[in-house]
Order: sequence, then structure tokens, then C-alpha cells
Amino acid sequence: MGDPNWNHAGISEVSEGESRSVQIPDLLRSRGILSTGRPVYWSYENVVGVAVVSDSKLEDDEYVSVGYRGLQDASNGYSCTVPARFFGDFKGRGDPEVSKPVPDNARFEPGERVHFMFTDAMAESDPSSCYVLTDDQFDKRFNDSDRWDGKLDEVPQLI
Repeated sequence: MGDPNWNHAGISEVSEGESRSVQIPDLLRSRGILSTGRPVYWSYENVVGVAVVSDSKLEDDEYVSVGYRGLQDASNGYSCTVPARFFGDFKGRGDPEVSKPVPDNARFEPGERVHFMFTDAMAESDPSSCYVLTDDQFDKRFNDSDRWDGKLDEVPQLI
């Protein structure tokens, strides 16, 4: 993930309410990666285990689909609820395959900041997609990059 062609769309905070939602950055909407009135599909990448959002279900074996939620319009801050399986306090029920939590690397905590990162290829593919990284994941992948060092204040903060 150290590729210099990464786009940092924005930083959001996972809300602490029951809905546990995030605000979707303008850049994801303007690039057509996600759109209001269409579902946001939540998955995780199978090897590293990071969360991914996309405009339709990711069918590649590299990804595990978790579910989808609607993207709210401007009056609701372009927010999207994160599926419950992405949280450590998730209590599964029913079919174990459907209700098992996601891997630790793909989990979020209420109040945690997340970074939306994508490449041009991810934006232009069908389906289009974007990684959702926690602060720790972002730091581990991009800490040696001078592109983001000291420049995060230029990235839209949706907090």
C-alpha cells in the first residue's frame, strides 16, 4: 500500500450512537465511488483484513462481503451506518457464517477516526471501491511517506 498514487479522500469519526455511522467524504462522491440513493457495500480484504466500501458487492475471492447500508443525503451529512459486525462488541446470532465478526484488523471502535484511501484504479474499476483505515492502519502503511507527513491538515476532516 506504499504506492505514491494513493488519494486521501478524508478523515471521519465513527459515531458513538446506536447507528455507529461515518460521514462519507465529498471526494468519494465526486469521483463516483459512492452515491446517495445507492447502497454502500461494506467488505473486508481477506489477506490484510482491512475494511473496504464499494458501490456494489465485491465478487472477487480477495474480499468478504459483510453487508450494505444506504448513503444518506446532504441533510443527513452524507452519513452511512457501519454494519454491526465491524465492531468488537458484536454479538452474533443465527447462522455462524452470517453472524461471525470480522477479523480484528477490519474492526472499528465508536469514536475512532478512519481514513478513506483509494487509487485511481480503484475509482475507475467496476465496482469502484475505497479502503477504510483506522489511524493505526494509516500510520503503519503511510508513515514512511513524506506525501502525508505534516499534510493531514489539508485532508478533509469530517469530524
